Amino acid sequence: MPYAKTLYQSIQRFNNNARLQVLVVDAVEGMLDESEYLSYYSLDQLIDTQFFSEIKQKYFRKHRIDRFRWSIKPVFVNYLFQLDFDKVIIVDSDVHFFNDFEFLFDDLNEYNIILSPHWRTLDPSFDEGDFSRNYTNGLYNGGFVGFNKKSQNAVLWWAKVCSYKCEINPKKGFYDDQGYLTLLPLIEEKVKIIHHRGCNVASWNNIENKRNEIDDEVFINGKYPIIFIHFSNKIFERAAKGIDTTLKKYIIDYSKSLASNGAMLNKYQKQLIKDYDKDN
Repeated sequence: MPYAKTLYQSIQRFNNNARLQVLVVDAVEGMLDESEYLSYYSLDQLIDTQFFSEIKQKYFRKHRIDRFRWSIKPVFVNYLFQLDFDKVIIVDSDVHFFNDFEFLFDDLNEYNIILSPHWRTLDPSFDEGDFSRNYTNGLYNGGFVGFNKKSQNAVLWWAKVCSYKCEINPKKGFYDDQGYLTLLPLIEEKVKIIHHRGCNVASWNNIENKRNEIDDEVFINGKYPIIFIHFSNKIFERAAKGIDTTLKKYIIDYSKSLASNGAMLNKYQKQLIKDYDKDN
């Protein structure tokens, strides 16, 4: 819940009309502070939505709960379409916005789906292992995918294949829910691949998307302002160990927001905040 609240605050900073819809997989009581623009949903509300029963029966158990959360995403999108939402962007809870993102919703006026590439290295001489993940982990990131209502058939297809199999099996080409996104441009004609490199800045794309500090602001490849960062644990570790330090101030901002909302920070976040406070 602290992650959901922190994400909501970053969205409201740039568009106080954007609505965050949160699907709660666990039974949580006494923490759901709803507002006009922040709503929570339980699994019971999705019972009659297509492919919900199949996915829940297959993955809703303790040792598979992550796979349930991932595979239920297209079901939740379809449910929101039934509630008359016209545009839905899936956002992982560890995403944080640092600039205006309205152009991404504008893209969904012209395109039915928007996809965010991982931007793993395109040159195997830099990092052969990372290059190979273009083929094994999926070209597009499952933590940020946008749909409009015209894409409903593609959303249902994604739910169907997730109900068929949600597992990591590189030899067979499976990578949980995420690997299927590579096929979406074949399912739906009007798909846009987001080429704004300030979107989905992450630990896995520092080779292709170089961070340059210009006038106390970080730009990607010297051109793109940071729109949102995907804060996997690796990004904190790399910054704390001095491997990728250009994002430090963004990490500090995000980590302090998380802490203020009751999140437990990891050791790397604590170290970065301690070092920052000491220097400032």
